[in-house]
Amino acid sequence: MTFGDRLTTYEPEQSKDVHNVLDIGTGTGIWAIEYGDAHPESIVLGVDVSPVQPAFVPPNVRFEVMDVGQPWLFASQFDFIFSRFMTGAIANWRQYLQECFDNLTPGGALEVQDISFRLRCDDGSLPEDSAFRRWAEYMLEASINLGCPLDSVDSVRELMIDTGFVDVEKRAFCWPMNQWPRDPRLKKIGVWTFHDFTASLSGISLALFTRGLSWSPDELEVFLVDVRRDMKNTAYHAYWPM
Repeated sequence: MTFGDRLTTYEPEQSKDVHNVLDIGTGTGIWAIEYGDAHPESIVLGVDVSPVQPAFVPPNVRFEVMDVGQPWLFASQFDFIFSRFMTGAIANWRQYLQECFDNLTPGGALEVQDISFRLRCDDGSLPEDSAFRRWAEYMLEASINLGCPLDSVDSVRELMIDTGFVDVEKRAFCWPMNQWPRDPRLKKIGVWTFHDFTASLSGISLALFTRGLSWSPDELEVFLVDVRRDMKNTAYHAYWPM
């Protein structure tokens, strides 16, 4: 697999004016705010199930609490819909993509940025029985058991085409687990990834392991000690496909 050198966001063709933008799963709202700053001619709406966004935002940016798993009832359509890290939150991706399609203006665009939880290692440096590899496999198994597979993004391109999208392009990027790469930019991404995962490891694992695999919280915490150790090991050249 060949990986690009940077994550990019879709830039609509000049012939298509982008007036209304929807940011799905906006989280802290950082993408919506930055897009709004860069495109003052656009109106940006960020939606999320949690109201954790800041109160002071650009005048062309606003936020709403919304569960995108429910029917969409927007007053107008969007020229650009941006969807990031919805894996694990969407049970029916075909229905989700249909909602996106139905809420786009003619000529509008959808961008989906997401992670596949099928951990990769191309050089065999990550042992098959390592705690880290087993953790990733357990997470995927639990997500499948609960009906929200963490590898859903692998089928998104085909589902978009089936839904009616045209000019669908898929780009793959490398998200190293820690600072093992030699490339300075990938090394920096690895540092961020390591701190992000290790700091939130208990939180992102708890529901999946206890509900999807019937582990006890104590069993999980004991297991995560070895997982964190493996995540720190730069001899393991593991990465997430993005």
